[in-house]
Amino acid sequence: MSTREPALFASSRPFPHRWRLVGRRLHFTHRVIPPQLHLRDPLYAAILLFIASLQGAALWTADAFWQEKTGEWILAHGQVPHVDVFSGTARGTPWVVQEWLANTLLAALNHIDHILPFVLMTFVIDATCLLMYVRARSANANPQWALIVTAIAIIGFGSFFWMRMFWWSYLLLNLTLWLLEDYQRTPSLRILLLIPLMALWTNLHSGVILGILVIVMFWLTTHPRIAAAINQTGHLHAHALSKTAWSRLVLVGVLAIAATLATPNGIDQLAYSLLNGTDPDQINQIDEWLSPNFHNQQGARFGLFLAAMLALLFTRRHIPVEVALLLLGFGAMAFYELRNIPILVVALAPMVAATFADAPEQNQWIRTRALQVLPHIAWWRAGVALLCLALLSGTVWQTRQHYDTYGGENYYPMAAVDYLVEHRIPGQVFNDYVFGGYLIYKGIPPFVDGRSDLYVKTNVFRDYLDVSNGSVDPDPIFRKYHVTHVLIKPDSYLASELMQRGWTTLYSDGMAVILVPPTQRST
Repeated sequence: MSTREPALFASSRPFPHRWRLVGRRLHFTHRVIPPQLHLRDPLYAAILLFIASLQGAALWTADAFWQEKTGEWILAHGQVPHVDVFSGTARGTPWVVQEWLANTLLAALNHIDHILPFVLMTFVIDATCLLMYVRARSANANPQWALIVTAIAIIGFGSFFWMRMFWWSYLLLNLTLWLLEDYQRTPSLRILLLIPLMALWTNLHSGVILGILVIVMFWLTTHPRIAAAINQTGHLHAHALSKTAWSRLVLVGVLAIAATLATPNGIDQLAYSLLNGTDPDQINQIDEWLSPNFHNQQGARFGLFLAAMLALLFTRRHIPVEVALLLLGFGAMAFYELRNIPILVVALAPMVAATFADAPEQNQWIRTRALQVLPHIAWWRAGVALLCLALLSGTVWQTRQHYDTYGGENYYPMAAVDYLVEHRIPGQVFNDYVFGGYLIYKGIPPFVDGRSDLYVKTNVFRDYLDVSNGSVDPDPIFRKYHVTHVLIKPDSYLASELMQRGWTTLYSDGMAVILVPPTQRST
């Protein structure tokens, strides 16, 4: 029986000898490109990058200032600090710099050009988005379902596109899951990459604990006996490894977990990952530690993603056990703390898309006159060119937009801090929590900053909250820390309270106000 080539790929040009077309899939004879790669993958990847570039969030955050300054300190001293060297209230307190390598990279790029950190973080964000699509397609998932689910995921957590070191954990969590999923399908020596990956991760961010959790999860779900028991439930599906493959996975996993100790912080790195964020003051007072609010943009996007994933899962008869465990575990973390939403999205979305590997393709979606006239290799080249263009233009556009919008005086108290630097007011400043990072950046020891775990240890954070909320008389606490002036938001409760007590305004604008007590007016 003869077969005819689909009209979509009809061309009078000879097909290059290194490429061959089987059905609607492009194969490379030397196996450089995975055999399941589809001709439309570069085009779909470009679409996903375009969607990512439209997500509106503050790429630069207050923490990036003290992180950049930490990187400068490391480059200048040739070592990682183990005690606080920046604040005026916790100096000398033990400090776990759990993202020292990311901070050093941030400082080095910022030294070359102030826009380079934005470029790097945008590339990390784009790489994370693309890797979610690659994970879905690596499971031989239908490319259109991979596109749909990944697009929903990007929209679901697009409001978290911040200049935060968390992004290294999102990217490396994706890579870890990719290696584990690949080994689950076809055991190979590529799993050895898990060891250097975890060693790199532990020095970039404390989120390496997530990698340990997913390694343990794959140990359990791929064990022959456990997988057999799971498959008997009739609703969950587990892919069992052979005894030899499973033993190798355990060995590599043990070595990978041991590699997480290859950091200047040693075992303190993992302890920090487990204990940070357990203090009630952090959980109840800092926005990113709160539970999702479904009445704002972040909560609404998360709700959209979760509803879409659940709807897709209920259309499948057998749900992979890894999907169920991630949904329960990381889902509970996302509901508990807002900052964990991207963890659930990044881990879960590609797995949900992979459940549609056997879904029929809807070819009519892309059968247009414009696409029908493209020859085979022209389709591929056009897709790759569009992907490169989307990556370059999207990065430049998004970087420039965020740098102009959030790197100026409309977001941080630049003018007020310049006033402090110029007039050199003696004594300790009492500052708003979000102003602390910028004070460190300008060389002024803050009262508190984004390193809340550091101030929780010494009760400084509790004193800060009591004064800011008006629950105590501020004068005793100001005397305790030798506070001589305050730098706070002009519409805050404390600003109104101090003005009523006769404090004098030295400087004020729409972003910040500087106040001094009556005894310092002449000074």
